[in-house]
Amino acid sequence: MDGRSEAPPRVRDPRTIARKYQLELCRKAVEENIIVYLGTGCGKTHIAVLLMYELGHLIRKPSKNVCVFLAPTIPLVRQQAVVIENSTDFKVRCYYGGHRHLKDHDEWNKEIDQCEVLVMTPQILLHNLRHCFIKMDLIALLIFDECHHAQAKKRHPYAQIMKEFYKTDAIKSPRIFGMTASPIIGKEHANLSVKKFCLNGSSMIQQFYLEGQVPISQAFCKHHSFKDKKSSLLWQSVFSEYFNHLES
Repeated sequence: MDGRSEAPPRVRDPRTIARKYQLELCRKAVEENIIVYLGTGCGKTHIAVLLMYELGHLIRKPSKNVCVFLAPTIPLVRQQAVVIENSTDFKVRCYYGGHRHLKDHDEWNKEIDQCEVLVMTPQILLHNLRHCFIKMDLIALLIFDECHHAQAKKRHPYAQIMKEFYKTDAIKSPRIFGMTASPIIGKEHANLSVKKFCLNGSSMIQQFYLEGQVPISQAFCKHHSFKDKKSSLLWQSVFSEYFNHLES
């Protein structure tokens, strides 16, 4: 000991390299559940990283809550786990078929006690929710990469997770963040209305309402090139039917 006090470890701050529209969309995502629709290369994953950072007080240990980041393929799980590890100081682990196969409640409890961000394929989460190894009320932030797979009429694990385990009347529900570069256009739009507003001219938020349902916000990057702007507004997915915590 030389008598000098050691400086506390420096926390990585993803805001230092964020673009203005990413910070704006992150602020929106802190307030409510949103889907971000941005073209490839526009930095969707960094918005998710920013959101983890802003909600870090909910998931940093010794908190029992975690962030679950879902990606539909094993290569994406690996890729996104590396991005999160390189961008933050969170304890990150990834899970997919044949890798880190945890078999019971005790093993998952130990994992949740040690980890803050769990990156996994949706089938892993669905299986563990069904067996109560992971409970939805322990997930503070649930992120869906390539969330266009979550269509109500399909049996994709994304849709099954929302249908079976996301309850609008639950006392405690996770913040939901979806991101995609591939909007799905529904065929029936009679009950769909759109509310728009701009974020300082750099991006646009589209708020979607299904009759008798709560709204879901969808974010667009203003400089993204739409082949059919009218059709691009007609987004329908399981998220529109099951999201809550939104204000009109």
